[in-house]
Parts: sequence; C-alpha cells; structure tokens
Amino acid sequence: MNRLLIVDDQREVRDEIERMLLDMNLGFDKILHADCAQEAIRQIEKHEPTIIMLDIVMPGDNGFLVAEYIHNRRLPCDVMIMTAFPQFDFVLKAVECRIAAFLIKPIQREKLQLEMLNLLKENQYEQQKQLSLRQHSHLYFKMLDAYLTSETSDTSFDVISANTGLDDLIADYMTVLVTRVQPTSPVHEKFGALSKALAGLSLRNIYYVQADHTCVFIIGSGSAMSLSERNAIADLIAGQFAPFFAGMSIQPRIVSLKRIYQQAVFALEYANSLLVDNSIVLYKAINMAQALLQKHRDNIYASFMQGKATGLENALGALFIDLDRNQVSARSVYDQWQQTFKDTRLAQMQMPATDMSLNQLRAHLVSQIKSVMAAASDVPQRVGQIVQYVRDHYARHLNLTFVANELNINYSYASTVFKKFTGSSFTDYLMRYRLAKAAELLENTNCYIYEVAGKVGFAEDNKNFYRLFKQTYGLTPSQYRATRCEENDACD
Repeated sequence: MNRLLIVDDQREVRDEIERMLLDMNLGFDKILHADCAQEAIRQIEKHEPTIIMLDIVMPGDNGFLVAEYIHNRRLPCDVMIMTAFPQFDFVLKAVECRIAAFLIKPIQREKLQLEMLNLLKENQYEQQKQLSLRQHSHLYFKMLDAYLTSETSDTSFDVISANTGLDDLIADYMTVLVTRVQPTSPVHEKFGALSKALAGLSLRNIYYVQADHTCVFIIGSGSAMSLSERNAIADLIAGQFAPFFAGMSIQPRIVSLKRIYQQAVFALEYANSLLVDNSIVLYKAINMAQALLQKHRDNIYASFMQGKATGLENALGALFIDLDRNQVSARSVYDQWQQTFKDTRLAQMQMPATDMSLNQLRAHLVSQIKSVMAAASDVPQRVGQIVQYVRDHYARHLNLTFVANELNINYSYASTVFKKFTGSSFTDYLMRYRLAKAAELLENTNCYIYEVAGKVGFAEDNKNFYRLFKQTYGLTPSQYRATRCEENDACD
C-alpha cells in the first residue's frame, strides 16, 4: 500500500498539494496530514506512510526532527523535503538524513509529479543496491555545485562525499562532463538512460547528478579518455538530447575535483558561447588565451571606442582575473592580442619586448590603451554602438544601411566615422569578424564546415566563405582544422 504524509504548518499548502496529487491519480491509498513535527511522528508511528512530504521551516521543532527520527530508526519510507529557503546547511543536513528528493516552494505541479513518479517507480532493492541519484537529483546538484563553485571547506565536502558514494571513485584519472540540454520530458529518465549507456562504453565508476536541464557526470578511469571515447559519448548524448552543449575536463587524480569541475564548466560556457549544438568542448584543447580574449574583447573594445577609462580598467581587470584563474602566461596573452584586435586601433599598441608577469602586462596594457584613447579622444560613441551591433548580430544578413537604420544613425555619417576610427570599411570589418568566429568554431567544435559557414553568416555563400577564409588564414577551412587538431592532440 502507498500512503503519503504531508507535513506543513499551513493548511492551505497541504490542501493544495493533496488536490494536485489527486488530480495526478498516482494511486495513493491514503493521504495523511500533519501540521508540526510531533504530529508527524505520531502519524508515522500509527500509519507507516511510504512517502513523506516534509516542510523544513515550521514553528517549534523544524522538519529535520522528523527526518532524523526516520533516518535513525531506518524506517522504510522516502522523505521529500520542501522549503522556500534553500540553504547550504539544509543541504548538508539533508544528505546526512538520506533525503530522497528536494522541492522548492512554491511547488510546481510538473516538478511534483516528476519526483513522485520517480519515487514510486524505484523499488527497495534498487535503492539499497546503489544510491539512486535520480531520486536525489536537485538536492545533490545543489550540494555539489555549492561545494565545487564556492569556498566551502573540504571538511564540509568530506560529509557530502561520505554520504553520497563519491568516495568510491578511486581511479588514476578523473573526468568531469557537464552537459546542458534543451527542455524535454521526461528529463530525469533520459539522463538515467544516458548514464546506463555510458556504462556500456566500459567507463567505470560513473557518478552523476542532475538538476533541471544540466547534468554532471564524474567518471573515474585507469587512463585518460581517448578522442574516440569522447566522440562516442557525444553520440550517446545526442541520441537522448538534441540539441545539447557540453564541456569536459580530464585530469590525473592528483588534481582536485573542484578544479576539474571548474574547468569543465568553463568548457561548457565556451561551447555555449560558440552556439554549436551537439558538441563536447575539451578544456585542454581550448586555446585559452584566444578564448578569454574573445570572451572579453567586446567589453574592452566598447570601453575604448566610447572613451571610458574606468570601464576600460574594469574590463581589463575581469580579463586578467580569468587569465590568472586559468593559468595563462603573459607571453601567450600578448602573442594573441594582435590577432584578437586585428585591424583596430588596439592592435597599434607597442607590446613589451621582454617577459612580464600578468600584473605587469595588465598595467602595461592600461597605460598603452589610455595613450591611444588620449590621441583619439574624439571617437564618437556611435562607432562603439555599430561595433557592438556587429558582435551581437554577425550571423544575420547585415549591411551598414540596415545597421544605421536600426541605430537611428545617418548612413553617410556612420560610413565616414566608422572608417576613420576603425581604419576599415564596415563590410571589411564584418567579414573579418565573421572569419575570426569561423576559425574559433573550426578549432573548438566538430561541426561540418558548411555548418560553420552558416553559423557565421555565409549560409548562402559557401564558395565565397572558402575563398575568403583561405585568403585571410592561408589555409582552407579543412586544412586549418586539421592543423589545429594536430596541435591539440599533441597537448593531450
């Protein structure tokens, strides 16, 4: 028999939950109510419910008194906690009490139905055989994310890993794969099927957590994952979810899990910025100086074009925080700087002849850019707006007439000042920017070349794309990709 106990100090909340569950027709034999922890314990002793929905914040004793009562007596029931105030200490306590699911108030009907169906499907044998992380999806994701992305102490994480089975991941290499998928239903079942499919690739020690449309896989293995294995994983994810974005980092076990996770998240965000579906970006294969300069390029250039010294220092500060976090050398930065800002006034600066630290390079760049800004203090704000529009809409069919109309600028004025202050016509600037984005996609994704052409604005002009790319880079798109892949494989 399936009996449900709803514990909440607000009667209207209990009644609303019961109405939703009755409409779902999930087959509960009895739905019980309790308005405080002590009443809940009395109901548990009398009726032995199989599932308990438990509010945490209530007058008097909070809901964890009930959770501890159940956990300490090893009662055969699943507990789903409800709270409007998710906090990390709640998560730690929930892990200790082996909470089965986690709902944020106000409770959404779809989320409630998803969690209830999940709990009702799992049998007791499977729960004892291994932690059913699908049951704990949102709770464990919040817990891991809180640890891996914050300054939470390793002592706190010891509690988490001991209670989740993460300690069992003992291997020479650790792989973290973070994937983000488009809304689909039922997400949790598809992620479960994906986990089983990954196990079929002979990847051992797979641990995964999932929240909404993001999933984290932590995989232990005896050696670094090969390119063929990475491609096989991409095919499996695409089989369940299309489209998806994914980032991956593979490191020896001596590297902390927190560091590997942060690298995988960076790779995911980079993949997302490239707007390339169904592709896994490997952290180690990213040209980090190029990626970070591209990430911060628009803010730096916009501040420069608008003559904003404070905005410029802030934009450069954000860039160098990222560079330091990802251990990029100053030499790599100023080697890449000229290419990133090619055909703009920022490429005209004198770069240092000797090696510098990142802090020294940052001070040098600030001084150099301010000098250039002082020499061109009459740069119109409108030029910066045109540049930003290109950054935001480069894949669309653009010309200066259209952009000037969109920004309410006189065409003749826009044409004159744009060339004067960028040193390039609008058409040439747009073409070079599109080709730079194409090179980035070729290097960091597995998209077909015709797909790359379409994504950067050459959807109906592939021949011109090939011609212009070779003219600019001295290689055909396929040759460029092959050259970069050889360099990346040498780094693996």
